[in-house]
Amino acid sequence: MPQTLSYDEINRIAQLVHAAGKELTVAVNALMHQSMMDSIKPFLDFLKEIQADYITVGDAGVFYVLKRDGYPFKTIYDASTMVTSSRQINFWGKQAGASEAVLAREIPSAELFVMAENLQIPAEVLVYGASIIHHSKRPLLQNYYNFIKTEESVTKDRDLFLAEPGDPKFSLFSL
Repeated sequence: MPQTLSYDEINRIAQLVHAAGKELTVAVNALMHQSMMDSIKPFLDFLKEIQADYITVGDAGVFYVLKRDGYPFKTIYDASTMVTSSRQINFWGKQAGASEAVLAREIPSAELFVMAENLQIPAEVLVYGASIIHHSKRPLLQNYYNFIKTEESVTKDRDLFLAEPGDPKFSLFSL
């Protein structure tokens, strides 16, 4: 998401997900500054109240709070680019109770196959890196339009899909 959702929006999403008989995963995978850790407990209490099934976690402090306070969530270890070895994943599975892990996208495929043989918990890898490009907060569509010298509008109302002509492999959606 290119913006933070309100508690009301997250609650509504949780209701829709559970009404459809599905499980809800909520990202709590930032590397937390102390001010974020100071306010993590009320957020985790809220996630417990709306019955989030999984949370993604990338910070040891969050794992500590989850364990200390007995939160019921299944956890997915996701420290993004830092998850690069089966030993590391197995550690978080064994020591913190992570039930799954997200691997760094930068791991070469040959290493992924070797790593998979040693994992004690399931792991996933996102192989399409453009899906997280919105975090850069750069005006990508406007920059592209400037590059091709066109005067197109890039407002959210346009529901834009941008791709190289005839090659949608590396596409961008305007959100």
